[in-house]
Amino acid sequence: MSDATLSLGPIVFRDFEIPASITFGGRQRLAVHYLSTGRRVTDILGPDDAAISFAGVLSGPLAAGRAREIDTLRTLGQPLALAWNTFKYPVLIAAFQAEYRNQWWIPYKISCSVIENPVLVDFSAALSMTDEALAALNLMYNIVPAALLPIPDTRSAIASYAAGSSPAGLAATATTLHASVAALQTQQQHQEAKAAALSTDSPIPIGQFIEGFGSIVQAAENIQFLALSQDCIGQAAVYLARTPYNE
Repeated sequence: MSDATLSLGPIVFRDFEIPASITFGGRQRLAVHYLSTGRRVTDILGPDDAAISFAGVLSGPLAAGRAREIDTLRTLGQPLALAWNTFKYPVLIAAFQAEYRNQWWIPYKISCSVIENPVLVDFSAALSMTDEALAALNLMYNIVPAALLPIPDTRSAIASYAAGSSPAGLAATATTLHASVAALQTQQQHQEAKAAALSTDSPIPIGQFIEGFGSIVQAAENIQFLALSQDCIGQAAVYLARTPYNE
């Protein structure tokens, strides 16, 4: 991988420091139960990322200093960003070994422990965003019956697209919610115009005034709930698009 850029925290590897290969991956933790009938029941316990390891040679007049710098990062035990090509992981340096041959030539080996798999982080973030979107919509529909709103109820679609990890479906739903926001804004403008017309009459029945003012406030709240849900769904679609879960 001589043409790749590799960085670990503040260290950008170059020349002979760039490894010929990088080992990464892991396993899926499984609990296998053997039944008396000969069948097996397998419980999936989740992914377990293996250490990411690579090796190279620190060379040139700065080799010793570079080795000390990497070893200091290992000693500090701070989270670092390990990145190459399109891969990026938050890691800790689990092991660093350097073989001092002379001040110009120091072969090294590094093993990094993955803190969190970014794919799983994005997927969890997407689920969290859809939960927030559904909560906002549920709050709105608990206040105002769906039949009284000039918008489609997208809650079942959101839940379905989230379960199927469909970024395209969520993006389309975000567009629908955007149109719903526009529809409610138009409704609010009509109500405000109606209230303004009422204000020219004298006297204004107090009940009619309260009803008109309440409608304007309710429309503003509904727009707020819808806009929040639209933002959440849009972000969820972006998160899911980064993961290999989508089709």
